[in-house]
Amino acid sequence: MATKTMTNTTNGGATAGNSMKQSGTKKTASSKEDTMNEHSRLKEFFHDEIKDIYWAEKQLVKTLPKMHKAASSTELK
Repeated sequence: MATKTMTNTTNGGATAGNSMKQSGTKKTASSKEDTMNEHSRLKEFFHDEIKDIYWAEKQLVKTLPKMHKAASSTELK
């Protein structure tokens, strides 16, 4: 660990620091894009889940009368 600290304080470390600052600026721009992409993916996921739930509800509504007729117990009916 001490070797890494000394390496970072050399001129090479200063150059790496400048590169990090420049890439940090680029990262901020891509972070906004990543946030937008993540928002879009979450919105798409939510939409798909709502569609699945709606499909399941329609199937249940269709099946409940059949289950009612097939039930042998009055308590189930």
